[in-house]
Amino acid sequence: MNDSENVSHSFIAKMKQEKRRRHQLYSTFDFYLSSLSMFDFFSFDSFELLKDAYVLSKFANQEKIGTDFLLLAFFQKDSNLLKILKECSLDHLFVKELVKNLLPSKFHGSKEENEFLSGYLKHTFSEEIKNSTSFVYSRELEDLFKKAAENALIRFKTPIISTEILFITLMEDKKNKGGKLIRNYFESKSEWFLLRYRLLKQLHSHESTIKGEVVKNQHYFAYLLKTKLKEPLFDKLIKQDKLGKAVNAFRNFVFKDILKINFLERLNQEIYQSIELNKNRKYSS
Repeated sequence: MNDSENVSHSFIAKMKQEKRRRHQLYSTFDFYLSSLSMFDFFSFDSFELLKDAYVLSKFANQEKIGTDFLLLAFFQKDSNLLKILKECSLDHLFVKELVKNLLPSKFHGSKEENEFLSGYLKHTFSEEIKNSTSFVYSRELEDLFKKAAENALIRFKTPIISTEILFITLMEDKKNKGGKLIRNYFESKSEWFLLRYRLLKQLHSHESTIKGEVVKNQHYFAYLLKTKLKEPLFDKLIKQDKLGKAVNAFRNFVFKDILKINFLERLNQEIYQSIELNKNRKYSS
């Protein structure tokens, strides 16, 4: 066998090896994607929003988180979204109106009310949040999440449920408590439409940047990155024209971690667990 044939065989062997590695990589990736829930597609800020809503509802001694507490949670932290809300008249007066609706009258004007409106509450319940296995949502909030997921995929063509999508879904729903509070506060319909336009514009800005600056086969990783980063940091990458580079680096980091996983061993564990869970299942004849 001459040198050129040796080089050719070596090249083919490397190609086969690379193909096997890619197959392993994407099989493992697909396996973990299949076990995701809707909440895995919440942006980092959306998930933090749910924690704040939980804290607020606990403080008001509510068993379940409602859309009204989710609405109040939007005003707990500084963000681009909060800036838009304030500029569109949903300012401190609106927040006071919300508190009046949500807190028992004995809290009005008290120290507790001030704590209710500040970040202090987050620290008060931080251990409880950390140890909580799940939050209990009201039926209307569960319906809102489903509608937000539908809006994200079908209407806005994105897998990520951002804070903008949550708020737009909330304000467009005529039946839930949160949506009614927003509608009743505005003096005219034009104010409501202006707010929705501003939120849609903000949402479009992010989506157009992802689709325009990130190569198509890395879009998923751009969205995945959005679930890991706070909004200001994601915005900073966009403003500095570094989103494409950041997504590529993140993709490589994810793949390196996936390659460390023993896929067959993990699959065996899942199968045995499934068998154990189904041992006592009874079927009607």
